[in-house]
Amino acid sequence: MARYTPCRERFGDKSFIFEAGHPFFPALISATVRSTLQQDLFLLKELGCDDCLDIARSFHRLGKRAHRHPDFNALFSLYQWLFTPYCLWCVDFDQLLRHATAQVARGKRLKAAILLLAELLGDSPQVVRRDLILQHMQDVEEGKYEGMVRALCKYEQKESELAANATFRQEWNKIKALFPVRRYWNKGGVIHREIIGERNTISEIQTEWKSRDVLFQAVFNTFCQKWSLYGMRKDHPLLLKISVNLTPYGTMIFVPSYWSLDWKRDFDGHAISKLHRSRGVPKQGPKLGSIRLQRLQDAGRARQFITQARRMGFRGERRIRWMMDQLRWHVNTDPSRLRRLLQPVRSGEEARSWNGSRSTQKKTPVIGKGAPQPP
Repeated sequence: MARYTPCRERFGDKSFIFEAGHPFFPALISATVRSTLQQDLFLLKELGCDDCLDIARSFHRLGKRAHRHPDFNALFSLYQWLFTPYCLWCVDFDQLLRHATAQVARGKRLKAAILLLAELLGDSPQVVRRDLILQHMQDVEEGKYEGMVRALCKYEQKESELAANATFRQEWNKIKALFPVRRYWNKGGVIHREIIGERNTISEIQTEWKSRDVLFQAVFNTFCQKWSLYGMRKDHPLLLKISVNLTPYGTMIFVPSYWSLDWKRDFDGHAISKLHRSRGVPKQGPKLGSIRLQRLQDAGRARQFITQARRMGFRGERRIRWMMDQLRWHVNTDPSRLRRLLQPVRSGEEARSWNGSRSTQKKTPVIGKGAPQPP
């Protein structure tokens, strides 16, 4: 879980890459920087979370007393998730943060379940291509999947056939004669069928068949199933199309029942893979898996050898050669391989380096004073 440490530095650029602890920092190391309220408000507007602006203001209004609250680090960890694209939310952080911030502001402890939730969530995920995810969210809201689906002619052909189908119109008119369909419209005049979840999970079956609303929903669901619809916008059918959606648990691909599927011709596999990897998914495979496993094993052994070398008083070149000999590496192996192997293990600005001398690695670059600030 990230720990909150106030800092006076303020920085940012057009990509809005901030120092450690901010949700969009690529390395995602432990939090050491408090962003300004203006930066947080700007990012929330970029994410389309205008309803959450008051949460950011409430968080930044917390005083020193709240910063010393025993649950403040948990609150800060939850607050970071507010800046993650909401298609990756597995929890309603909007309401959760309102409650947690109010509790900390009043000096009250958070419930044990909320503390466990913050621990399980940890730091916000490493969003490598935030711009790609935001564009995808906008396309999904507008029903655009052209960037990932090639054979849209199948959708257009089915839509034309449906518009000219007299049976479809007759059945829709029967539904309108039996039920007051305007009562079920949303603000846009749309009626949605019930949503089917993952692995064909459906909601609890309604048994109150005397209810007019239950009868309408059952009839409308069946109507949509027959004609492959997502719903109706007034008298216009909303035909299902192939969709690719990011979820908190993975990337979901939906293929309508009427679609004759040809993976190579219908999908842009490169675009889908690019979207899926935008959340920071590393490359995988049998060879890469064995290499990573070997690297983890070597790193574990190297940590043990470092401890032994320090106890024996080895330093500098002598320590390097001794460790490489213990790892059974070739004598001509570049010592930088050992440094790369131990790099994830080292932490702290003044930590001792792998060869026993003071670390000469520069601090993580921080955008300087001349960088433009968000409005």
